[in-house]
Amino acid sequence: MTDKRTSLARRNVLRLAIGAAVAGSAGRVLAATPKSDALSLNHLDTGKTRTIHVDGYPILLLRRDAGMISALKQQTANLADPDSQHSQQPAYAKNPWRSRDPEFLVMVNHCTFDGCPIAFGGCPSSCGFACPCCGSQYDAAGRVQKFQPAPRNLAIPYYRIDRKQQSVIIERVEKVRTVE
Repeated sequence: MTDKRTSLARRNVLRLAIGAAVAGSAGRVLAATPKSDALSLNHLDTGKTRTIHVDGYPILLLRRDAGMISALKQQTANLADPDSQHSQQPAYAKNPWRSRDPEFLVMVNHCTFDGCPIAFGGCPSSCGFACPCCGSQYDAAGRVQKFQPAPRNLAIPYYRIDRKQQSVIIERVEKVRTVE
């Protein structure tokens, strides 16, 4: 009887030790893995948008067509910050289309004047986005037009494109600066 009890007690101690080690390892792996959210590229037609919420911010994905992409390099005279020198964005977004891939714009859907969500195609002119609250207009790269209430281009989050999974992975969103 004593051998069976001892054997059972040893097994229980071993089970607890192994369980604690596995749980501790899993906790370290989860803590080391950054939180991310994904936007699917599947079934997103050109000229259409998709939105998810990450860390309290609406993140908008726009699939641009060839005409939108070529216009981004040409129509810069009416932009307040065409080269995105004063914008909130990762270094890889300092280009005319403000993205990793010209076909996709990934941005925080908050006006930089008052934080209102903006609308795609909501402009009286040929711009891409408009704020329904303050009237600021932005092009299809989220660059603000001159003489608008918004002081900066729309913010770009940190993200990567996973071609295998056909998705955009949002890695980090910084607090969006608005007029204070």
